[in-house]
Amino acid sequence: MFDTATLKKLEGLAIEVPSWAYGNSGTRFKVFATPGTPRTIQEKLQDAAQVHAHTGLAPSVALHIPWDRVDDYPALTAYAADLGLTLGTINSNTFQDDDYKLGSLTHSDPHIRQKAIDHHVDCIDVMDATGSRDLKIWLPDGTNYAGQADLRGRQDRLADSLQQIYARLGENQRLVLEYKIFEPYFYSMDVPDWGTAYAHVAALGERATVCLDTGHHAPSTNIEFIVTQLLRLGKLGSFDFNSRYYADDDLIVGSADPFQLFRILFEVVRGGGLEPETGVALMLDQCHNIEDKIPGQIRSVLNVQETVAKVLLVDREALAAAQDAGDVLAANAIFMDAFWTDVRPALADWREERGLPGTPARLSSPPATSTASLPSASAGSRRAGAPDSPTPYGAGVGAARPAVEARTTSSGWSTGWRSTTSSPARMRSTAMVPRSWRGWRTLVNGTAAMDANSMSSYPTIARSSGTASPRRLASCSTPSASMSLAQKTAVGRSSAGSSRIRAAALRPSCAESQSVSTTTSASSGSPASPSAASAPAWRPVTWAMLPGVPTKAIRRCPSSIRWATAARPPATSSTPTLGMGESGGSMWSTSTIGSPRPGSSRSRGLV
Repeated sequence: MFDTATLKKLEGLAIEVPSWAYGNSGTRFKVFATPGTPRTIQEKLQDAAQVHAHTGLAPSVALHIPWDRVDDYPALTAYAADLGLTLGTINSNTFQDDDYKLGSLTHSDPHIRQKAIDHHVDCIDVMDATGSRDLKIWLPDGTNYAGQADLRGRQDRLADSLQQIYARLGENQRLVLEYKIFEPYFYSMDVPDWGTAYAHVAALGERATVCLDTGHHAPSTNIEFIVTQLLRLGKLGSFDFNSRYYADDDLIVGSADPFQLFRILFEVVRGGGLEPETGVALMLDQCHNIEDKIPGQIRSVLNVQETVAKVLLVDREALAAAQDAGDVLAANAIFMDAFWTDVRPALADWREERGLPGTPARLSSPPATSTASLPSASAGSRRAGAPDSPTPYGAGVGAARPAVEARTTSSGWSTGWRSTTSSPARMRSTAMVPRSWRGWRTLVNGTAAMDANSMSSYPTIARSSGTASPRRLASCSTPSASMSLAQKTAVGRSSAGSSRIRAAALRPSCAESQSVSTTTSASSGSPASPSAASAPAWRPVTWAMLPGVPTKAIRRCPSSIRWATAARPPATSSTPTLGMGESGGSMWSTSTIGSPRPGSSRSRGLV
């Protein structure tokens, strides 16, 4: 099916993958944590090496600063080389700092504008250390309301900022400016379209180009026409490939509209974009919110490869003849015949000839470490030598190395408390949260907590508001409204590896009230009660209840350390209940359930 010239172009095809594609991601509604998700840039590179080992298509990885910041970039470059990878495009970040709420490179305050310029200079320093060619700038600056800012003034300030950044580039480095029609702002974006991006990079010089993200256009935009124009002008620097249905969905490339991808890549091939001298970089910019990361990236690069193979099958001479003759249907038929050709069997045979898996997308994904096999949360380390990994781990195409080690997705603290009352003398808890007096507390991969201070939280990590409570109180304090419920609670984890309640000692006056405990097994990850089914597997939840009092599970919220509870207490009761709070220097206090006030809710709780 493929002639020699076609095979040569396919052999030279390289697709850069983004480091953030291997981390946890989501939407403004929810970030879903996946067991085994990389926690460091080194682990992201290990996963990227899996994609390259299976496909031979992804030899470079794009970094995002500060998401992928390290202390020693030459060491990181050497680490990537050992995996058969190179470090590619360096992406700046001016969309997660409070100072940039009203703009970064376009801000009217010269101090904030200089801060944004300095960040890009730091990114160029990273490029010097890693040998990267491209600095990619996606500018989130914009406005929400008419009259909010001087549109002309913002463009003037942007031009000046870009000129300062451009002046810092090395001889073999490029500035790549990306555009986006909307989001995060809705009235105006400072770089909303390819024309604006082109105007700025044309003014900068030869080493400034445009990045085209396929998800950054208005619906029904003829993206292939933009590709044609930028190639004509010599200003197409790179692609960010993804798919979209509505906005910037960042879905797997070719999944929503494979014919659009075919049309775009036809113009790339037609304009010589696959030739090394043009410098056009084919990159992915995707977030795998619900699908597995490594198989998702494998499917993505294969979609690009298969589409390029179809484009190379277009009979260009016959197409040109039909176009010149004005034969509309014949020209369209030649185009569509190539698109509908199934190239997958031929590509599978060709891969096997090169020592690659014929159908890498059908291979079972690397083992996702479930909670049943995770080490204890307090260990917070990766288990070496994960057995029975079905995929090779390679430095380069087809090279087999030890399997990727299974990873935990949590780390935490073991913290105890003492009480001056007859409450439990000590209670251990996993995944405690340290004190955070300012900024955001960032939950990385679900449980490990750290102070963010304007670091990234999207797409790879989840965020929640911080707490000024001491560590020993942050995860067990509840509002007084929930202390009126007839139940006792405790969250703990035994040294034997299972989470179980330790008997709560009541005051002598209520010692006759026998407590009943319900546990969640940490080894199996399955809750002992259906009401605990929604509890995260990586954070066991336990609770205790008094006989005869219907309750719901008290669940620890993994994002903000709040408690949710509901119960239907009796109309009157004199039974003291054990609550969590501070009373006279003790963490434990008691309250009495009485008749509800007229017109008030029978049950209150913080949700």
